[in-house]
Amino acid sequence: MAKKKFNTSNLVSEVGSAASNITGKFSPSPSVPTGDRIEKAVRDNIKILPELEFFIRKLGESEYNLLKEDISKNGCKESIKLWRREDDFVIVDGHHRYQICQELGIDFKTESLDFASIEDVKIFMAKLQLGRRNLTPQESSYLRGMQYGLSRKTAGGIQEDSGQGRTRTLLAQEYGVSEATIMRDYKLYRGLEKVGEAIKQDYLSGDSFLRKMHIEYIAVEELLDVQRFIYFIERGGSLEEYKAQSQHGTQQIQTAPNGSKSKPSYFEAFASKFDKELKVADTERKQEMKHMLQRMLEKIG
Repeated sequence: MAKKKFNTSNLVSEVGSAASNITGKFSPSPSVPTGDRIEKAVRDNIKILPELEFFIRKLGESEYNLLKEDISKNGCKESIKLWRREDDFVIVDGHHRYQICQELGIDFKTESLDFASIEDVKIFMAKLQLGRRNLTPQESSYLRGMQYGLSRKTAGGIQEDSGQGRTRTLLAQEYGVSEATIMRDYKLYRGLEKVGEAIKQDYLSGDSFLRKMHIEYIAVEELLDVQRFIYFIERGGSLEEYKAQSQHGTQQIQTAPNGSKSKPSYFEAFASKFDKELKVADTERKQEMKHMLQRMLEKIG
């Protein structure tokens, strides 16, 4: 006998929620499902989208164990926030709490939110992350840039970005930064979307040999061979040297400027570049470098 497909059409009208858009146009208003039947129907259809996994802030082992111990003793006090779709419910906040409750068999409450698109969901989750204190400077910049880029999109294309209500002005006011910072954040976001997931994660965690100026260069150079550029910088080349060589044809850009065919170790290249940069770094960059070293030392133990 075929399994009957779950239909949420009736459930949707019973659960109810307010529209959500985190660009400032709308404010999400959660609705708490009522009744055991509705709660069970929701829980049986909860999903985690791989496309949204980036927004799930990874917890260290000690952090996760502390949260697990608290939920074990006191229950899950905070509701799991869900994006209500036609046939399922996608977690947008509370992934770790949901996982722990599943492991321990502990009951939990849910809150359903309506979103017009996956872009609106990403904006919502980016805003949640920016409200937390354990982000690296790179992550904060990337998330602001993402929010700017996604907030400008409309069903018909790109929204006009002018006047007092323009997106950059609203975001600058919301996060206490300048409009110029928002535009630099957007450039960083565009660049990181081109480099591949592994390199992006390294940069955002503060563990990358790439600097902000490298990412911004990747963002604006539409015809750039990104992989070749990254390889050149990894081998000890500078941005200025790459630009100079590229003027003579991309085929000549094969090795680091010293012509060595043997690739230096990552540590040697990193130590050399770190020392040079530290001598000329401004206060903001020194803070980024300090945070990066701290993260690396934590990994070493």
